[in-house]
Amino acid sequence: MKAILLNAVEQMKVGDTAVPVPKEDEVLIKVKAAGLCGSDFHIYHGTYPAVYPLIQGHEFSGVIEQAGKNVKGWKAGQRVTADPNIYCHHCYYCLNGQENMCENAQASGVTRDGAFAEYVAVPASQLYELPENISFEEGALIEPLACAIYGVKRLQPEYGGKAVVFGAGPMGLLLLKALNIAGMSQVAIVDLDPVCLERAAAMGAAKTFRNIGEVKKAYPKGFDVVVDATGNPKVIGQMFGVAAKRARILQFGCADTDTMVPISPYQIYANDWTYIGTCTAVHTYSQAIDLVSQGKIRVKDVISQVVSMETLAGYLTNGKPAGTMKIVMKPDGA
Repeated sequence: MKAILLNAVEQMKVGDTAVPVPKEDEVLIKVKAAGLCGSDFHIYHGTYPAVYPLIQGHEFSGVIEQAGKNVKGWKAGQRVTADPNIYCHHCYYCLNGQENMCENAQASGVTRDGAFAEYVAVPASQLYELPENISFEEGALIEPLACAIYGVKRLQPEYGGKAVVFGAGPMGLLLLKALNIAGMSQVAIVDLDPVCLERAAAMGAAKTFRNIGEVKKAYPKGFDVVVDATGNPKVIGQMFGVAAKRARILQFGCADTDTMVPISPYQIYANDWTYIGTCTAVHTYSQAIDLVSQGKIRVKDVISQVVSMETLAGYLTNGKPAGTMKIVMKPDGA
């Protein structure tokens, strides 16, 4: 099969490799669509923990090609997406309902081969059926939407509050949609790119801003909910400046592993802030599928390009074009 092969940090090529053989409890999926995530760039550059050599790709959908002999309830021809995060279910954290902290976790496209290929093998336990009214391109975005929903669940925002999201990229826009559904009275977006801000306004942002000064002027009392969707240390350092008293602050964006941001512990104490991390998604895939299937969240609004495997490899190597949102790869090039 053809795949994007990351042999080592920043050593990538599109080439042929063996079709994976599913284990007894796994299925082989013919990949129909796979999304490009910001963390894929971190993996390419070696700034995110991963195992090399590797086929990346953890956001995907497809059709079951073959099921292992111990797999029950799934058969060839079914349309599916999958949770790429594979937990052991027997370590301390798994047994305490904290699966995303699993001591033995694996992840498709990170520690085992993923979906930037024509086929991918995954444990059957990770599968979710994809309704017919969700396209494969939309199905590839179930994983990022599930992460956004999990982040909002971690926030537990109070109904009717004001929220601001820093970053109007694909994840920032999915967080915007999730926060609006969660009952925020208004959600503002901050980004440097005017094109991204136009998209945000069209997708439900109450206000859009290009810098922190504009935000402070418009909302002098700050926001009840503050979200970073950039992972940029400069942005993260600034976002505390627009947090209201008793604000809930979500660190959603994935920064490099060695990033440090100065923060005043006294500010956290004096303002009664809650600073929350969010890692992957836990038990939110079904909700994400239902929200897309019922038309509550249109994930296709954040797809800007559907490309070939060769084009995706070029973007990983050289960076994606400015102003693009979510990029989805189709292995068959259609």
